[in-house]
Amino acid sequence: MKKRELRIFSMQILYNMELNNTSLDEALANIDDENYDNEAKEFILGILDKKDEIDDIISKNLKGYTISRLNLVDKQIIRIATYEMLKGNLDIKIIMNEALEITKLFSDEGNHKAVSFNNRLLQNIYQSLNEGD
Repeated sequence: MKKRELRIFSMQILYNMELNNTSLDEALANIDDENYDNEAKEFILGILDKKDEIDDIISKNLKGYTISRLNLVDKQIIRIATYEMLKGNLDIKIIMNEALEITKLFSDEGNHKAVSFNNRLLQNIYQSLNEGD
């Protein structure tokens, strides 16, 4: 599975889990496409393992907004990008570009509001994670 496919698949599974209040195994069982691999499941498990920390980081970086107000698609995209920032093994430009491209595909309504919002939030998250360096 290519990296973008991995991110999109992960976003869809995380979305399904939150929308339907299901476990990872239930969400995976509900998909028609069995074309995922162990890497995808491990990636999602990594996000779920750090979900509280990730959500705390996101919440601290939202200005005049709460995490519960984020639409479910954007929330998953931001979680994935924040997880990748925490892992620290990818260039920030790649992480942000991928998150914004996925936002364009699945969330933005053509007015670039979702892209702009997610871009600002991701920049805030990145800056807050690097303040200690």
